Amino acid sequence: MKPTCEVDVLPEISIVKAPAHGSVNFESGQDYPGYSQRNIRYECNKQLAPSTQLFYQSGADFHGSDTFVVNVRFANSHVRTITYNVTVS
Repeated sequence: MKPTCEVDVLPEISIVKAPAHGSVNFESGQDYPGYSQRNIRYECNKQLAPSTQLFYQSGADFHGSDTFVVNVRFANSHVRTITYNVTVS
């Protein structure tokens, strides 16, 4: 996101390790950013921005813990690997 709050390109997201007991889907959406007060983009937190939203769906009758891993590749080619731990009750 630019300091002007414009989004040129959303990051690419890929599944590195799928969940063992469910599935993961991605959809386009909007969300409020969460920049820290010291970030030049802090004022962008006040408005919705384009985003890619991640949804986990557990398998039928599954209760317990599940884990999956995604890579997020940003426009500057920086890649962040994120592990999600999900508890289904």
